[in-house]
Amino acid sequence: MGGLVWLLCQLWPVLLVLIVALILVGTVSPWVEALERRGVSRGWSVAAVFIGFWGGTLALGLLAAPPLWKQLLHFIDDTPALQTSLAGQLSQNTLTAPVADTLRAFRLEKLLVGRRARDARDEKRYDKRSSGSSPEEAGALASAIATEERVLDAVEGVVESAEKTSDKKE
Repeated sequence: MGGLVWLLCQLWPVLLVLIVALILVGTVSPWVEALERRGVSRGWSVAAVFIGFWGGTLALGLLAAPPLWKQLLHFIDDTPALQTSLAGQLSQNTLTAPVADTLRAFRLEKLLVGRRARDARDEKRYDKRSSGSSPEEAGALASAIATEERVLDAVEGVVESAEKTSDKKE
């Protein structure tokens, strides 16, 4: 019995891929067949269905991103009040009181201060780079460099997260 469980654990990723593939085939097949009935070859039908799927997914993501971003910023603004409220509720129980103390001691600002200090340092560097240009050019340069650094920070965060995830699997 133990060997069967071990084998199932080892084959689980393969079985999961097969199940997802079968679900995709079952979902996509009617659309592909409908295009084939209209005279489109099977290869072009599959390509059209998947391009349509990913285009729809991208459009949905672009529509959903602004409200999600707004909610995230609202949540960050409300974090201190939520933190205080949750800490108060946790402190009412003797088992969760130590968690409440830890929650009270946590400061989101410390995470953000490091970023703000780096941004302030970078602004000084931008001012030195753009001292001979017009204010509009200097502003555009500073904005472009700040955007580039934010994108690089985001990519770095994703890579670190992926590394942590792969380290946990090993």
